[in-house]
Amino acid sequence: MGEVRTRKMMGDYVLYLDNKCILTLCDNTSYIKKAPPLKDILANCPTGYPYPDAKEYYILDNQPMQLIHDAVSTLWHSLPEPRKK
Repeated sequence: MGEVRTRKMMGDYVLYLDNKCILTLCDNTSYIKKAPPLKDILANCPTGYPYPDAKEYYILDNQPMQLIHDAVSTLWHSLPEPRKK
């Protein structure tokens, strides 16, 4: 799918795909942004908060791999390109 890297943030991890922030990994749970393009794809997924005062995210744990792939791909394509440093 591209270059994957992680970064430790707020005591947990953020996963980047080709320098776009895709997943938040907190307390052994995988969260993905509750972005409008994912509304139909993840309509039946549970939601939760990765840390106090966070926005609500979809939880990807225990979901079929194809659904996770589709969600990550859709989110990646909907995010803007990262700014050059």
